[in-house]
Amino acid sequence: MKLTAAQKQKRYPENLKRKGRHNTMKAKNRERMKNILSKLSDFQREQYRNHNAEARKRARAVNKHQSNASFGSKQSLGNSVKKMKTNLPQDPIQQSKS
Repeated sequence: MKLTAAQKQKRYPENLKRKGRHNTMKAKNRERMKNILSKLSDFQREQYRNHNAEARKRARAVNKHQSNASFGSKQSLGNSVKKMKTNLPQDPIQQSKS
């Protein structure tokens, strides 16, 4: 089965890392971006930076996981359950009444 273009693009960095050319590619990309940014006017450079900052903010917001749990961690939930169980009566019939 042939790989699609998206699959090839996804595997490209992995192949570079495996072949040991990842750092040289990063250096080339760094030089390329430095060259591109040096050719921009001050206004365009500021626009570029603002756009990238907004994109990073959006990405962080998407990746931020909001938990619906009332407890901050599993340990605090476990401690609360343990305290509740020790304070309940030992008789199961009385537990259901509480």
